[in-house]
Amino acid sequence: MAKFKRTPALQRAVKAAGGYGPLAAKIGHTRQGVHQWRQVPLEWLGAVSKATGLKPRELRPDIKL
Repeated sequence: MAKFKRTPALQRAVKAAGGYGPLAAKIGHTRQGVHQWRQVPLEWLGAVSKATGLKPRELRPDIKL
């Protein structure tokens, strides 16, 4: 199976939270679910922003907020 690349913004969010498990716990999601993301999904953007202190625009520069 080919490994997919995560966006640098998602990698920063995971690092800021202390890993996939801590990020998942902070936002009320599963570690496995967060680990499958390639980028922060729009429906989780607010929660991830709040949990990590990163601005939504930093997490998803590809969308207009």
